[in-house]
Amino acid sequence: MKKDKIRFFAGLLLVFFVILATYRIDQANFDKVEDSIITIYEDRLVVKDLIFKIADLLDEKRMALATSDTAFFQRRNAVVDAQIGQLLRLFRETRLTENEERTLTAAEAEMANPATHPDRDELSTRLEVLKGQARTLSDIQLSEGKRQLLIGSRAIRSSKLLMQVELIVLIVLALGIQFLVLQKPRRKTKEPNEPEEKTFKGKIT
Repeated sequence: MKKDKIRFFAGLLLVFFVILATYRIDQANFDKVEDSIITIYEDRLVVKDLIFKIADLLDEKRMALATSDTAFFQRRNAVVDAQIGQLLRLFRETRLTENEERTLTAAEAEMANPATHPDRDELSTRLEVLKGQARTLSDIQLSEGKRQLLIGSRAIRSSKLLMQVELIVLIVLALGIQFLVLQKPRRKTKEPNEPEEKTFKGKIT
């Protein structure tokens, strides 16, 4: 009977550790999914919006250049440059990949060192460079968003598979414990040299 109790508690302990281990793995997978979702929003969708705003401001500068809008360059140009610089600083506060870091640094350098009196061709070239950098940053958002989505999908598939395995293991353990509990204890066998019990019959008078 004592052995049966030991087996029973050993089975319960095994079930506990199986549940604990699967919980920790599930928690890790859910953390990956949560991090992936946050990254897609904060570091990809928000940044995508920043890039669109930068592109709009660059288009405004290109339009003024194409129409020879001198009033723009006298009054509005400095404001646009300041807005682009602010958007680039917001961009830097997000989680950057190596490619983003290189491209963003180049764009910041381009904005930080404007020519004092750039001619039309030079300004057009610099705007094209900035526009190309914005396109590069935009392409990175798409590829990184897909990568984060893939990480989240893999974590979800892993959790689903683990839950199925966990269910099977728990069923097997439950059946094993039930078998131990319901198993009838064996009768004690008589030792070969053990004397037989004597019965006394009395006479009834």
